[in-house]
Amino acid sequence: MPPLPKLNGEVQEDNRVDNSKFDGFMYCPSPPDSKENANSPVYFMAWQNGEVLSEEEDNGLVYVYDLNSNLQRPKFNIACPKAQNIQILPAPSGHAILVWSQNLNDASGKSYYGEHNL
Repeated sequence: MPPLPKLNGEVQEDNRVDNSKFDGFMYCPSPPDSKENANSPVYFMAWQNGEVLSEEEDNGLVYVYDLNSNLQRPKFNIACPKAQNIQILPAPSGHAILVWSQNLNDASGKSYYGEHNL
Protein backbone atom coordinates (compact mmCIF):
# COMPACT_ATOMS: atom_id res chain seq x y z
CA MET A 1 0.00 0.00 0.00
CA PRO A 2 1.25 3.49 -0.67
CA PRO A 3 2.12 5.60 2.36
CA LEU A 4 -0.43 8.07 3.70
CA PRO A 5 0.12 11.71 2.78
CA LYS A 6 1.49 14.07 5.41
CA LEU A 7 -1.09 16.02 7.41
CA ASN A 8 0.02 19.52 8.44
CA GLY A 9 3.59 18.49 7.60
CA GLU A 10 3.49 15.46 9.96
CA VAL A 11 3.59 11.77 9.06
CA GLN A 12 0.27 10.07 9.84
CA GLU A 13 0.11 6.76 11.70
CA ASP A 14 -0.89 4.08 9.21
CA ASN A 15 -3.61 1.84 10.70
CA ARG A 16 -4.90 0.49 7.41
CA VAL A 17 -5.35 -3.22 6.89
CA ASP A 18 -2.29 -4.96 5.44
CA ASN A 19 -3.81 -6.98 2.60
CA SER A 20 -0.68 -9.10 2.21
CA LYS A 21 -2.07 -11.28 5.01
CA PHE A 22 -5.28 -12.17 3.19
CA ASP A 23 -6.05 -14.58 0.37
CA GLY A 24 -9.24 -12.90 -0.77
CA PHE A 25 -11.74 -10.11 -0.29
CA MET A 26 -15.46 -9.78 -0.99
CA TYR A 27 -18.11 -7.13 -0.54
CA CYS A 28 -21.48 -8.53 0.53
CA PRO A 29 -24.38 -6.74 -1.15
CA SER A 30 -26.84 -5.01 1.18
CA PRO A 31 -30.43 -6.24 1.25
CA PRO A 32 -32.75 -3.84 -0.59
CA ASP A 33 -34.87 -3.28 2.53
CA SER A 34 -31.85 -2.05 4.53
CA LYS A 35 -30.80 0.65 2.06
CA GLU A 36 -33.34 3.07 3.57
CA ASN A 37 -31.59 2.92 6.96
CA ALA A 38 -28.17 4.63 6.90
CA ASN A 39 -27.13 2.76 10.10
CA SER A 40 -27.61 -0.70 8.58
CA PRO A 41 -24.42 -2.79 8.52
CA VAL A 42 -22.51 -3.03 5.25
CA TYR A 43 -20.36 -6.15 5.31
CA PHE A 44 -16.95 -6.67 3.77
CA MET A 45 -15.12 -9.98 4.17
CA ALA A 46 -11.45 -10.90 4.03
CA TRP A 47 -10.10 -14.42 4.49
CA GLN A 48 -6.95 -16.43 5.08
CA ASN A 49 -6.64 -19.99 3.84
CA GLY A 50 -5.21 -22.44 6.35
CA GLU A 51 -2.44 -23.60 4.03
CA VAL A 52 -0.58 -20.29 4.36
CA LEU A 53 -0.63 -20.35 8.16
CA SER A 54 1.96 -22.05 10.35
CA GLU A 55 1.73 -25.76 11.21
CA GLU A 56 0.39 -24.87 14.68
CA GLU A 57 -2.41 -22.83 13.08
CA ASP A 58 -4.10 -24.88 10.39
CA ASN A 59 -7.47 -23.12 10.59
CA GLY A 60 -8.53 -20.69 7.93
CA LEU A 61 -10.29 -17.55 9.08
CA VAL A 62 -12.92 -15.27 7.58
CA TYR A 63 -12.89 -11.74 8.99
CA VAL A 64 -16.21 -9.90 8.66
CA TYR A 65 -16.04 -6.10 8.79
CA ASP A 66 -18.92 -3.63 8.99
CA LEU A 67 -17.98 -0.70 6.75
CA ASN A 68 -20.23 1.57 8.85
CA SER A 69 -18.22 0.95 12.04
CA ASN A 70 -14.62 0.65 13.23
CA LEU A 71 -12.45 -1.03 10.58
CA GLN A 72 -9.54 -1.66 12.96
CA ARG A 73 -11.22 -4.83 14.25
CA PRO A 74 -13.58 -7.23 12.52
CA LYS A 75 -17.21 -7.32 13.66
CA PHE A 76 -16.78 -11.11 13.99
CA ASN A 77 -14.65 -14.01 12.71
CA ILE A 78 -15.63 -17.34 11.20
CA ALA A 79 -13.18 -20.21 11.86
CA CYS A 80 -12.74 -22.72 9.05
CA PRO A 81 -10.95 -25.86 10.35
CA LYS A 82 -8.30 -27.31 8.01
CA ALA A 83 -9.25 -24.94 5.19
CA GLN A 84 -6.85 -25.07 2.26
CA ASN A 85 -9.33 -23.07 0.24
CA ILE A 86 -12.18 -20.78 1.34
CA GLN A 87 -14.97 -19.53 -0.88
CA ILE A 88 -17.55 -16.91 0.10
CA LEU A 89 -20.88 -17.05 -1.71
CA PRO A 90 -23.32 -14.23 -0.83
CA ALA A 91 -27.03 -14.66 -1.47
CA PRO A 92 -28.26 -12.35 -4.26
CA SER A 93 -30.73 -10.85 -1.78
CA GLY A 94 -27.87 -9.92 0.60
CA HIS A 95 -29.59 -11.58 3.57
CA ALA A 96 -27.07 -14.42 3.97
CA ILE A 97 -23.64 -15.70 3.01
CA LEU A 98 -22.33 -19.21 2.54
CA VAL A 99 -18.76 -19.93 3.69
CA TRP A 100 -17.40 -23.07 2.02
CA SER A 101 -14.05 -24.39 3.21
CA GLN A 102 -12.23 -27.26 1.56
CA ASN A 103 -9.31 -29.47 2.45
CA LEU A 104 -8.46 -31.59 -0.57
CA ASN A 105 -5.89 -33.74 1.25
CA ASP A 106 -7.56 -36.31 3.49
CA ALA A 107 -4.81 -37.90 5.58
CA SER A 108 -7.28 -40.34 7.18
CA GLY A 109 -7.96 -42.07 3.85
CA LYS A 110 -11.72 -42.00 4.50
CA SER A 111 -12.62 -39.87 1.52
CA TYR A 112 -11.18 -39.49 -1.95
CA TYR A 113 -12.68 -35.98 -2.08
CA GLY A 114 -11.06 -34.61 1.09
CA GLU A 115 -13.11 -32.60 3.58
CA HIS A 116 -15.67 -29.91 2.86
CA ASN A 117 -17.38 -27.70 5.45
CA LEU A 118 -20.16 -25.14 5.21
